[in-house]
Amino acid sequence: MENNKSLEHKKNGEKETEIKNASASYSDEMNNADSAYAGNGFEGRIKKNISDKKRYLNMALSLIIAVGLWIFVVNNENPTTKRVFASVPVEFLNMSSLKEADMALTNDTAHISVKIEGQRSAVIALKSTDIVATVDVSRYSEGDNYVDVNVHVPSSVNVVEINPAQIPLSIERVVTEDRDVKVRFVGSVPDNKEAVGVDLSTEIVSVSGAKSAVAQVNHLSAEIDANKLSEEIGEFSAALIPVDDVGNPVRGVEVSVNEVTVKAQLYGVKTVGLNVKTIGSLADNLELSGIESPETVKIAGPVNEISSINEISSQQIDLSEVTASKEIDLIPDVVGNVKLASSQAKVKVTVTVRKLESRTLSYAADNIKLLNLADDIDIKFSEETVSITIYGTEAALAAISSSDFEMLVDCGGLREGTADVPVEVKLSELAEESRINVSLVKINLTAVIKE
Repeated sequence: MENNKSLEHKKNGEKETEIKNASASYSDEMNNADSAYAGNGFEGRIKKNISDKKRYLNMALSLIIAVGLWIFVVNNENPTTKRVFASVPVEFLNMSSLKEADMALTNDTAHISVKIEGQRSAVIALKSTDIVATVDVSRYSEGDNYVDVNVHVPSSVNVVEINPAQIPLSIERVVTEDRDVKVRFVGSVPDNKEAVGVDLSTEIVSVSGAKSAVAQVNHLSAEIDANKLSEEIGEFSAALIPVDDVGNPVRGVEVSVNEVTVKAQLYGVKTVGLNVKTIGSLADNLELSGIESPETVKIAGPVNEISSINEISSQQIDLSEVTASKEIDLIPDVVGNVKLASSQAKVKVTVTVRKLESRTLSYAADNIKLLNLADDIDIKFSEETVSITIYGTEAALAAISSSDFEMLVDCGGLREGTADVPVEVKLSELAEESRINVSLVKINLTAVIKE
């Protein structure tokens, strides 16, 4: 049989040599013919055109013969060749053994590259689905493992390389945690409308899987086509998709509920005025420079509920809790089904304060004016002087004197005994115009019955 192959090789080689020699001889004849025609004028040009056509025809015939010879050689020889199959999926076997042990893979997808070798006809006929890569997970325990990949191919070819030959396999304990269900609308709605989910059949769903996989799940996304909504409430079914904090699907986890029913509708969107309310007072050493907030906000709600709303108020800002200039998140005070529109950025207010300078003034207790003092009561102060601290700008404090303040004590209702009573400090017109603040003052006094 080997002698027959050698003889066949020899014959094929002889045929190739004959073709090459014939082509070379023909090329020399055409060159000589071109030279002969060059000097014969009009008649020579006609003969040359005929010769060119014959040459092109012969060249085409030569090409056909060469291709046919190549096909003949290839089909008869069928040489050994190699081929690489990239991205061959790895199949994980015996997953049930992990489930029985309350274990799970952190990642149940993997791909490898496989290089195979065989006769050319067998290699060409091979499909990617003929290559099966497997890992038996029952052989491994909790933790990080590097495992061998087994590759199975038809008997007509051989595996010469697996890349990578080992893959990481991480096995963790199964955990179950609850996650919120959030509605996500896809598609578009008119500019003056907003898609809103008003009710969910299930708001919390259990998620199970490898601990690290469950930790990636931020919530369960229920997608609804916004193009199907109207101003009337409709019911829609939505599959639940575990997603991370940026909305990417999380693989390798199971959910206790696969589908929810969502009641949804289109809300109207309207721009209304914003009224910012405050309560309390700043500390004595602070002055309010300003409160900056948006003049308008966008609200959303059923059309019949927002049609009569032209302004909303914020929940009150307590100035007594402000110790420095700060930005505060405003919470709108809305009722019913009305809410801030989703297109409305978070509403913030900036409270700007200025720290004031301070100065302490002392007054003789005898100069305190007693109001509503009963005729049979006499007052004695425990201290001969009382001090007050005033706050203001440096320039304002410099222009103020003790005569700009009057100290008053309301003695109404005082009977015999000792008590700490508040002192009212009355400011002059200049002190008020200078926006002077006075700290709270108390004084200890004793009320006695006159003899």
